[in-house]
Amino acid sequence: MGAGHEIVQVGEGDERMTVEEINALLYLPGHSRNQLERALRIQALSPGWRGSFETLLESQKTETGTSGNAALTPAAVAHAVAPGFQKVAVTEIDQESAEVISLTMQRADGRALPVALPGQYVVLRLQPGTGSKAIFRIYSLSGPVSTQRYRISVKIEPDGVAGNYLRDHIRENDALDVSAPRGSFVLTSGDCPVVLLSGGIGATPVLAMLHALVANRSTRNVLWIHTARDARHHAFAGEVRRLVRALPNGHSYVCYAKPGPNEKMGEDFDAVGRLTRSVFESVGVSSEADVYLCGPNRFVGDMTKTLKEIGVAPERTHFEVFSASEGHAPAWITLDFVTEIETEGRQCRTAIAFPSRSMKHCPRSEPTHLAISEHVSRPDQLARPLANHVR
Repeated sequence: MGAGHEIVQVGEGDERMTVEEINALLYLPGHSRNQLERALRIQALSPGWRGSFETLLESQKTETGTSGNAALTPAAVAHAVAPGFQKVAVTEIDQESAEVISLTMQRADGRALPVALPGQYVVLRLQPGTGSKAIFRIYSLSGPVSTQRYRISVKIEPDGVAGNYLRDHIRENDALDVSAPRGSFVLTSGDCPVVLLSGGIGATPVLAMLHALVANRSTRNVLWIHTARDARHHAFAGEVRRLVRALPNGHSYVCYAKPGPNEKMGEDFDAVGRLTRSVFESVGVSSEADVYLCGPNRFVGDMTKTLKEIGVAPERTHFEVFSASEGHAPAWITLDFVTEIETEGRQCRTAIAFPSRSMKHCPRSEPTHLAISEHVSRPDQLARPLANHVR
């Protein structure tokens, strides 16, 4: 499938809603009963979307006063989520790497921000042009847990509308509309070893987890494993080194795909190439560790398979998938057929994101769609819409 190929409509449902209407149901206050019922008549809704809207509808029937979307997170991390958006001011903009910037934000009136759990994300509502419709983008919080400030980190894609708008037009003291934190990919307490495993911009949520471990003076064995193209594209390198050194049992391992001629092994990075089973065994990834894994679709598939091979139980692997493209609003449909992820061999439901994303960003092994396994070890990872995993 590529540019110029014909797309053929093979069916039509009894009910339809626009992406804007679906976004409003999920993120804005005043959930209309009629709109919720319309949404639930859409047969293409995934279990995640359907469960979310059913929960909102039920909360209206029971008059619980719930204004957030309880079905988006499992009971273990469920907490009140404020509806809608709040105005925050950008207080700092940092260049983290050749293609990643960070924006630090806080409320202009000095009031506290809703508390976030390490690993959660926020939704930005942006209006890139005067009179244009708002667009919604999802970004993980990448800084320390705080009620005073949020930090998001954004990878700038060449044709990414939101990323380029944030880089080119947003300056310090500018205001942004930001949702309360959401998401079930969060660090949990315990005494077992922790592995924070990421590829590229997938470092953002696990970096927040690393900050939390340091803030809590954790004595757990913590292993940071990251892969990047080279030093120019290695975001947060110095920050991670400082945090790992602050942990009494912290260690790190960084792998570069194509290091530059002036980059030194043992100083800038630890190895060249890909992360493999032998790497995991040599750096001491424990089969008893809780693993938090984030990165592109293929990376997550490969790492999940490798972790299983070295004896990490599936229920210990917690993951989130970032696409190669910029963040998207969670609006998508599922098709009626089932395919296989080649790195997992598990059945998957195929999901297509809307608005349509550039096909050049799709994984090479899956050129026409983004497939995410429905058969994961933690069903709560799919309790929210799959597109929330698409950054």
